[in-house]
Amino acid sequence: MPQAVRDFVDDCLQRHPVVLATELLSFLYAKTHDPDYFVGLARLLERTEDDSAAFNSLLWNLNRHIFTDRAILGPDVVRRVRYDHQAPCYFRVLARLAASLSPSQPKPTAQTPRVVIVSHVVLAAHHSPSRMCLDFAAHLTRLNVPTLVVNTNTLPRTSDPHFHNPFVSNFNHNLNDLQQATHANASFHLYSNQDPILSNQKLDACVRAAEAFNPTLILSQGEFNIVGDLLAKRFPTVCLPTARTEPISAAHVYIDFAGYYDQLEIVRHGLLNHEPMVRQLPPLLEVAPATRTFSRAAYGLKDDQFVFAVVGNRLKHDIDKRFEQVLLDLLRQANQCVVFFVGSTGLSWQSDKLLAFKGRLFFTTQEPDLTGLYTICDAFLNPNRSGGGNSAVIAVHAGLPILTLPRCDVAGVIGDENALENDAKLVAAAVSLANDPEDQAAWRRRIDTIRKKQTDHAKTIKRLLEIGDEAQQRFEQTQPTVCVKPTDAPATPAANRD
Repeated sequence: MPQAVRDFVDDCLQRHPVVLATELLSFLYAKTHDPDYFVGLARLLERTEDDSAAFNSLLWNLNRHIFTDRAILGPDVVRRVRYDHQAPCYFRVLARLAASLSPSQPKPTAQTPRVVIVSHVVLAAHHSPSRMCLDFAAHLTRLNVPTLVVNTNTLPRTSDPHFHNPFVSNFNHNLNDLQQATHANASFHLYSNQDPILSNQKLDACVRAAEAFNPTLILSQGEFNIVGDLLAKRFPTVCLPTARTEPISAAHVYIDFAGYYDQLEIVRHGLLNHEPMVRQLPPLLEVAPATRTFSRAAYGLKDDQFVFAVVGNRLKHDIDKRFEQVLLDLLRQANQCVVFFVGSTGLSWQSDKLLAFKGRLFFTTQEPDLTGLYTICDAFLNPNRSGGGNSAVIAVHAGLPILTLPRCDVAGVIGDENALENDAKLVAAAVSLANDPEDQAAWRRRIDTIRKKQTDHAKTIKRLLEIGDEAQQRFEQTQPTVCVKPTDAPATPAANRD
């Protein structure tokens, strides 16, 4: 059967134009979750490289499915899609766009740090990447570092009619052109480009806005940050990933928040003409105080119940059959526990067995005041997923025990040494936590130790500026042009590390 699917994909790619092949393969992937259909979609990227908007749409539709379907696709398929298709195509498009931009307008180098943070999109503080961007801007401003946030709005803004269940980004209508922004009692500059089409004119405007600020350092937030990577050809650039997986970026330094990067795949595949440095930095999140008082009764919860919070914006994707079994085992073994899903009004269960416990499953919509909501919860329980890191940081500050598997965004917050090795140990730890007051106290002591390491934000920002100096050195050593995808490129040495 797998070979028949591969033959069908080959035939589809040979016979059909991009739009029809996209329709067929995305529909079949949505219905079957067969990775071969997904790889077929990735192979279409090369045929969209001359159309920046079409390429960007397909790139981000693929990336969203990698984020939500990583466990379904498996590590080998994810690696193949990212480094055989997404990355080489992206860097070729980047090189083409860089050649079409207005020439750089050199200025005298500033004598003190001036930072531009380049974001895919700035929404509201409850949106984790936006919160991360705004928090960095606020902390830099408090240290008297002039800061400009460039809100590029480069994620797909319109629905791709040819992709089944397409990804469409939200955007903030109230942000346009250059203005002053305030976050966490700090004021800084914010430039937003609301052009809905990814065009040369849009990219040129974003680059010129950043260049006019005369920065000494670019902070490029997230991977495939096309404006941040275009600026990396002109300024020292540090990539701030929005997930704990290795980013695809042309930056000179990659921040590894969790210590998860081994030998960089992007280096091993020979996709850059420079070797990014890897530097570690503690998570930085300005945890706001609670804005109101929460009560368990308002959500149907009882005072004598042990409440596990499961938090996320994509719970219908995050909670798979495997995590349902974790929930079943937990509910069967810990009679006083309940599960409180934050970010969903209800879920469709793959296992009918969970229906027997529907009286112990509670739901609420997305809550911007997680600090307050966590006061009525007892622990944070994490599905096997990407994402959830900022929710976990807030949980740490609230003193909640965090139960998670290793090597994920949430484990990156507390450290893999505090994660549980497998599902069985996750269940056992959750049952013990719900039933044993001494275990609860031990977990809270452990979380308190983690919290104390994450609250020195000024120290984190000062370390970031030191890393910026290293980016300057790397920038001066080599002009970071990107390759046009060397086929069978020789391996290069592992990334420099702390």
